[in-house]
Amino acid sequence: SVMAGPSVNFRPGRGSVENARVDSLRDVDTAIEAGAFIALRKNGILGERDALMGRIELVNDVSGTHEGRLLTLRGSYAKPLSKKLRFAAGMDATYASNDYMETYFSIDADNAGRSGLTAFKSGHGLKDVGLDLSLLYSLTERWGIMGLVRTSYLLGDASDSPIAGEGSSKQFLGGIAVNYRF
Repeated sequence: SVMAGPSVNFRPGRGSVENARVDSLRDVDTAIEAGAFIALRKNGILGERDALMGRIELVNDVSGTHEGRLLTLRGSYAKPLSKKLRFAAGMDATYASNDYMETYFSIDADNAGRSGLTAFKSGHGLKDVGLDLSLLYSLTERWGIMGLVRTSYLLGDASDSPIAGEGSSKQFLGGIAVNYRF
């Protein structure tokens, strides 16, 4: 099956952070990104109820914060482990435009002076890759509990930026959520 539709992302700004050097950089406002996605889903790949999915999303900043574009490619596979438990694994990669990379990863002379970080000019390219695993347990036909772990890695200029060097180019996220299916 094919699905398509609008996408809206809210990207938190850079304001107060725990790292003193990064905190001294000029703030970056929250960005609102809008665009569209198209997704393909093929059921019955390795079994009756599993699914392979691919998704392409293109968004553009509509808030004037970074004035850039992001193209994200995602692939995932989902398989039931039992009648109530479903496993999913996914991988994604994001390409970012010059304007996006300049806003979040470059350090101009003013920001270098404020922070003591080395001046750095970033350019467009593959920004990051991510991997995630999730388990969804269905409590009822509509309610469920999901556990998720995700790791992502900055690449190229995003990873080489002194801003990333103040933290880590590897990020980890884990969580538990309650969900409701309409």
